[in-house]
Amino acid sequence: MDGGVLLLAAGQSRRFGSQKLMYPLRMDSRGPAQPMLGWTLETLRQVTPNLLVVTDAAQSNLIEYLESQQVDYVLNQQADQGLGTSLAKGIQAVKDQWQFAMVALADMPFILPETYSTLLNQASSKAIVVPEISLDNGKVKRGNPVVFGRSFFDELSQLNQDFGGKEIIREHQGAVISVTLNDRGVFQDVDLPEDVLNLD
Repeated sequence: MDGGVLLLAAGQSRRFGSQKLMYPLRMDSRGPAQPMLGWTLETLRQVTPNLLVVTDAAQSNLIEYLESQQVDYVLNQQADQGLGTSLAKGIQAVKDQWQFAMVALADMPFILPETYSTLLNQASSKAIVVPEISLDNGKVKRGNPVVFGRSFFDELSQLNQDFGGKEIIREHQGAVISVTLNDRGVFQDVDLPEDVLNLD
């Protein structure tokens, strides 16, 4: 594989009320609870060995957890300035090694491993691969993660605000490969404690 996954795990969890990525989840009744971040890492490790996490330099508990899981990570000293700074930091770390980077979000633990695999299989250095879900009302909704080819790394590495790659996707529609999936996990993130209740 000529690329890998950048997992953004530097959010401030303000709406959740505590560090949500360390919140213990039981995804079903069969297994023990583990931090939300752990579920996301477990899924991604089924798909690729090339995984780099971007986390907040001020979140010592997250850093300790990543070290305990033997996961490579980089620290974002400006995490409080928003998602774009974390994406830029991650791209800067891999732009000389990878031909593409899947940008995944740590607070989306419900995505299926085959979804990640399908998107990675469409990746190339000049494409932006985006997942889509057909809704019951006939409309189509885009989700995450998104795979960016290295042609877009320079633009991504300059992001410095609280948004990710949406503007870059909008500006390069001709490079977008839309992949229709049957996985509502691609737009099911965790923002509030209610989002993770009654998962058993």
